[in-house]
Parts: sequence; C-alpha cells; structure tokens
Amino acid sequence: MQIVNSYEVVKGDIRRKLEDIKGVLASTDIDEKIKDTKIVMETLPEEILSKIFSQKINKLDENDWILMKRELESEFNISMNSGVLIKGEEQQSRDNKWWTQREKLKDDYYWSRYKKYMKKDIPPNVIRTIDADTDNIMDNLEDPNIEKFSRYGMVVGHVQSGKTGNYSALICKAADAGYKFIVVIAGGINNLRNQTQERLNKSFIGVDMGIDIGVGKLANNDKSKEPISLTTKSEDFNKRDADRITQAMGLDNTSSPIVLVIKKNTSTLKNVVEWLSKRYNNQKITKHSMLLIDDESDYASINTNKTDEDPTKINARIRDLLGLFEKSVYVAYTATPYANIFIDHKIDGERGKDLFPKDFIYALDAPSNYFGAKKIFLDTDFKHIVTIPEPKSLLPIKHKKDLILNELPDTLEEAIRLFLINIGIRNLRNQGNKHNSMLIHASRFTMVHQQIGSCVEDYLSKLRKDIVVYSSLDNPEMQSINIQSIKETFELRCYDIEFE
Repeated sequence: MQIVNSYEVVKGDIRRKLEDIKGVLASTDIDEKIKDTKIVMETLPEEILSKIFSQKINKLDENDWILMKRELESEFNISMNSGVLIKGEEQQSRDNKWWTQREKLKDDYYWSRYKKYMKKDIPPNVIRTIDADTDNIMDNLEDPNIEKFSRYGMVVGHVQSGKTGNYSALICKAADAGYKFIVVIAGGINNLRNQTQERLNKSFIGVDMGIDIGVGKLANNDKSKEPISLTTKSEDFNKRDADRITQAMGLDNTSSPIVLVIKKNTSTLKNVVEWLSKRYNNQKITKHSMLLIDDESDYASINTNKTDEDPTKINARIRDLLGLFEKSVYVAYTATPYANIFIDHKIDGERGKDLFPKDFIYALDAPSNYFGAKKIFLDTDFKHIVTIPEPKSLLPIKHKKDLILNELPDTLEEAIRLFLINIGIRNLRNQGNKHNSMLIHASRFTMVHQQIGSCVEDYLSKLRKDIVVYSSLDNPEMQSINIQSIKETFELRCYDIEFE
C-alpha cells in the first residue's frame, strides 16, 4: 500500500474530473477515469508525473486502485434529499423569494468559495442539497436591506449529520446578502466553542492567528472582504479585545461582516450586550442586520421559569442581544426540538418575544450514508451491537458515587483494543486523515468517570509502550501479553476484513 499523500492526490485529481462531468454520472464514468489515470501513471516516468500533479507522486499498486474505485463509487453514490419547511401564518404572506430570485444573483463570494472548499470532503450531491436547503432557509430569513424586521426560525437535523456545515453555508450566504453582524452561540463549554470557531475559521473567516486557512487559501481569496472575527480559536469574546480590533475602523465604516463565536454563558452574553450598547450609546442599532445562530438551542436557551417570573439568565441575555437591533434574525439549530416548540408563542414582554420559532421550522434530511441511532437499533439485525455481561465485581450497573475503581472491566479493555485496531484499519484504507473518537459512558457519576478516565489512560499507556518496544519483531505477540491481547481481539472481531 502506498503512502497516503500520493493516493489522496491521485484520487483528488480523479474526483475533480468526475465533478466536471455535467449531469448524472454514467455507470462507466468512474471506471474510465481510473483506467485513464492508471495508464498515465504506469507509462510516464516519475519526474513527468510530478509535473502533471504539481508534486512528487509515487506509483500506486493494484490494491490502491481497487480501494480508490470503491471509495469513489461510495462517494458519488451518496445522496441527500432536501428538507421539509413549515411556515408560520405571517411568514406565508411575506416575500419568500427575495434571496433566490434577486439577491443570490448579485454576489455569492462567501458561498462560492465555501462550496469550492467543501468539494474536498463532501460528495457533490450532498453539496447540492446543502445549497438548496440553505436557499430555502435564506428565503425565510429577511432581506437585510429592508427597514425593520424580527424573524424567529429553527433548523432541525439528525445528531452529527451536518448541522454545523449547514449553518456555515447559511452564514456565508447571509454575508453575501448583506448581514453585517453574525453571532454564533456554540455550546456551554470552552471545548465546544473552540471547535466551532475552528470550523468557521476554515469555512467562512479564512484566517487563524494571521495565517490563511480553509477558504482563505483558495485562489479567489479577496483580503478586502475578509470577515472581522472578534473571537479566536483560543479566546472567547471580551470587551478589551473587541475594542482593540474595532477601534481603528469603527463598526459603521467597514464593509466586511463582523462575526463572534461565543460560549452559551451568562457573563459572555452580558459582555456582548454591554459592549454593543456602549458602542451605540444605548440606542437601537438601525444600520446593520444581525443573524444569530443558536447551536444546540434546546440547551440552556429555553426559559424554564413561570410566565409571571423573570426569564432564566441565558434566555434573557439572548433576547436582550436581539433587542439591540432593529433588524435581526434568530435561528435555532438542534437535533432535539421538543423544548423549543413548546415555548409559549404569546410571550412578548419588555425583553421582546421569547424564542419560539414562529416564522419557520426547517427539518433537514440526513445523507444516505448517515449512520445513526435508527440504523443501529431499528433498521438492523443488531450486527452493530455487542452485548456484554454486567461487570458486577468492578463496575456494576447499579453503583454509588463513592465506588472505588482501580482497574477496567475486561470488556472495556477489549473495546479499547478494538478501537485502536479500527484506527489501524482506517490508516491501511488511506483514511489516516479522518477523525476517530471513542465515547465511554459507564456511569452517571462524575467521580466514577474520573476514575475510569484515569484507568483508560493507564491502559493506553501500557499498550502504546509495548507496541513501540515490540512491534518491529517477527513475533511481538510472544513478547507482550498486551500485543497478544490485541491479536486475539483482531481475530475475534475482524475476521471478515481484507487485512491480515
């Protein structure tokens, strides 16, 4: 098997050729493109190939070509249906074609470069659906050029099925339309906020710590249009940095969109509200339109107090922020919309309307290769489920928070070994640049989970040490009980794959 770089470069070249084919691909198109490229690579010397591919390329073996055909077929056969839209009564009488019939035709700078960036990892049919879905959502926002508006909507998607990619596309199109102030409220912990900032740096902002990344590295990048981010991958919003970034230009003197990715935290939201209020002398912001994306909107955004009491802090702060703008749109994103749709739609107090999605709800479909709970538990023969006996002596299902745990159950150690084997398999399948993660959830008590985490670190350390020390030997399983255990797990769980 050749190194990942050469394989990925060649596959990327063939993918681009397939994307250039107009209309639906014929059943023979993938075979023909692979065959043509294979002939070129087998007949031309390496120095000529390096010029064709603009970098040094190694020859591929037959297993690479077989794998490439399978991956491209899988990629180009993935489809995704457009979502389903529900509109409120007032929304039905509004102009719901302002974007697709007018504004979209004028300038699509941010969207076009994000669409080009997505082509590296996302199948063409899925990109087309993201385009159609976000067009539908944009039509149900509002034209930012009108004098005054307030819109509330919700987008519902499956767990881990591309909601962030959808609102990244929506942000790009909103910026193209003229939305000036874009706020993303992303999770209640720093880790989640940082991840979302990193995603938007690549998909929309194009720069991280002064270095061009993601869309910022594309050929059509225009520095004069670079969005102004008041937050970074490592720093949430604070008034001091926001003043420093904006003091030279003034919010009203720049044509670039301003973006904030903030934690769903009372003090952070309060700081944003106070900073904007000070900048505009406690007056309504009339010149600029704001788009507020509330990610995981079922968490903490809902007012759980009684109607005759003050709203909960985060709910109040979000409504305060929306109330600063004469022109604002609130879009909630969630996979679990139950709490959102039960918000009292009649509430409209001194802080403005509550966050009920009165104007539209858009339900996203999942791509055809989506692997979620339905596929595991319902549409299945339970081949993805491994039933394990209850480890009563170490970690019984019913346990108290003061449980002492000094070692892991055998089944959890096996699961960890299988996870490591899976990473090895993915590397052999040229998927070494793909994300891998394992979730361990064996207790409802924090203290017990901390002990589990410590034991997992210890076990991983032992595996890592033995692999480093013994793996170059002809019979490493004879030298290490840990490697012997890995081999046994492989033979038990991975007997039907293509590798020894």
